[in-house]
Amino acid sequence: MIMTLHSLLRAFFTATLIVCLMTPQAYAQDVKVIIDEIEIDDVKSVGPGGGRSRNNILKEDWKEIEVEFTVESDGDSDLLEELSFQFFIAALDALNNDEEVTLIGESNFINVPVGGDQLVAMYLSPTALLRYGGEKMGASFFKKGGIKDFNIHVKALVRGREVGSKDFIISDFDENWYRQGKQVRDALVEAKDSPWWTANALLYNQYKPLNR
Repeated sequence: MIMTLHSLLRAFFTATLIVCLMTPQAYAQDVKVIIDEIEIDDVKSVGPGGGRSRNNILKEDWKEIEVEFTVESDGDSDLLEELSFQFFIAALDALNNDEEVTLIGESNFINVPVGGDQLVAMYLSPTALLRYGGEKMGASFFKKGGIKDFNIHVKALVRGREVGSKDFIISDFDENWYRQGKQVRDALVEAKDSPWWTANALLYNQYKPLNR
């Protein structure tokens, strides 16, 4: 009797483990995210008094990296429970002898509708641009070139599984450049943490709460 119970429990836990491992994969296979476009724009610095900072650097433009995407799903629901985006930007760190680094940012959403005309964005502040512009790039962020001289990789994930990606490639980098080298996670600013959030909140899906 003990052996039989032990066998039943082992079979139960094995089946449970298999279901747990397979469910995210099966779910993600039903979803495809098409990243239609990656746009890079200058946006005016904002703040008290219309952005009139006493510090000249803080008066400079921010950079907005905006992604337009479409969600396709074979499922019955018109919503995805979760959807994440990861941004990777090749840069040079001026505070560390122009060391090659990868700027990384992530946005996590819930209750994302199936369909197109959807947006996700990241921002770089004037001081982040000054640090990660790099002398070797041969162009100032505040004059011409700047971030448009950098490679950008964006990928979409459902429960950790990649369901779409797109590259904005300028330089002839290894195709897996964003997986290599030092990674910097505190430079990119999510839309919800940017100075424009109050004005632009209705452009984006619902962000996933940190406690979920």
